Amino acid sequence: MTRLQIGLRSRSGDAPGNLREVMVHLPNVGRLCALSDIHYRKPAKGACASEYGVAAELETEQAAAVVRTDLHAVVEGVAARVVRSAQFGVDVDVVDLRVGHGKQRESATGVSPLVLVALDSILTQPKPQDADVRTRIRALPHDMRKAIVRVPGTAELSPVQAVDYDLIGDARMNYHDVRPLSRFDRELFSCVRTSIGLRRGLRVLDVGCGTGRFSTLLAAAHAAVTGVDKSANMLTVAREDPRAAQARIDYLCMDANIDLPQGPFDAITFFFSVQYMKLGPEFWARLRGRLVPGGVVAFASFPHAHFVQTEHARFFSSIAAIDMARFPSVPRVCALLHESGFSQVAVDDVVWHEETPASTLIARTAARYLSTFHLLSTKEFERGLAAMRDAYAKEGTVTRTIRAAVISARRRASAER
Repeated sequence: MTRLQIGLRSRSGDAPGNLREVMVHLPNVGRLCALSDIHYRKPAKGACASEYGVAAELETEQAAAVVRTDLHAVVEGVAARVVRSAQFGVDVDVVDLRVGHGKQRESATGVSPLVLVALDSILTQPKPQDADVRTRIRALPHDMRKAIVRVPGTAELSPVQAVDYDLIGDARMNYHDVRPLSRFDRELFSCVRTSIGLRRGLRVLDVGCGTGRFSTLLAAAHAAVTGVDKSANMLTVAREDPRAAQARIDYLCMDANIDLPQGPFDAITFFFSVQYMKLGPEFWARLRGRLVPGGVVAFASFPHAHFVQTEHARFFSSIAAIDMARFPSVPRVCALLHESGFSQVAVDDVVWHEETPASTLIARTAARYLSTFHLLSTKEFERGLAAMRDAYAKEGTVTRTIRAAVISARRRASAER
């Protein structure tokens, strides 16, 4: 058997999501012996992380060149199911650590420093055949190693329980009032508006509508809006909004994983609710069945890169792993739409930079304004909140970057094949 160490790197699109789409196929290439967490190269202040990487050890009867070819085939197979606008791209490094007998093996010399540091995290028991890799790791400059950051818990994502908003208390106080519509929300809505061709009379189903923040924007454009959510707590707040009565939004308490209103609808929207959906064949069949031929579905969500780079990850170390487990990545949603028979899949990135008063961000965090905060242990939440208060004690504002994506597709018209 041959033991190979491999590295995967991505710089484009939803880079951590790109890596995960390939990582799940590694057992098809060889027996997976070890897998590192995702690592990334720490960017300069104010910049985005430029490269993400992961390392693994595989046992296989195939030569390194064959495994490299197999891995490239996996990457190409994933890319074929992801639209060009998602900017999917993954590079492959392979190091052959086969023991002796005078056989030539591939050196670690050309392996990316990012992958070498990721490899170092899984070489827990030194072996003679690891010498080449370890020599290269020791030779890395200290500043270069320090600039590479591990994202804990991302090697194998653990299932996460969905937040139940009927159990967290007053939805107005604990959600609606601490998440007012922001300029970022309106920018995101503008992107969805374009994706679905919002116009007067358009029949729109807003799934996971919550307190109706985006349903009211849809209705303000004179669309005929139906909002559904499984939380009676959230819908009570939505129905109390005077704008709902004026626009005649029809709010229904319904679990979208079980059923949806019959429609038909010209468009179906998911504003930050896809993480609550069970994305199996029944779900996609239900969507197709509720859309008119040529109708549009649009998911407004976060790429996995956002969870790594969000300001909150600096203080709450579990956030990235929790939200990567909750939210499907951009390439995953694209692939599912492709596999489920939708056409004209498109991805539009929304990147928003803002200055937030430090006191406002701390107060909203203390109120657990993001659903993820309800999934952290009490110890981690309190420790992270205290660290945030200390870090921002002398800061007037906090520079933040919010990354989102709108993934849209059409139900095939009857004439399409």
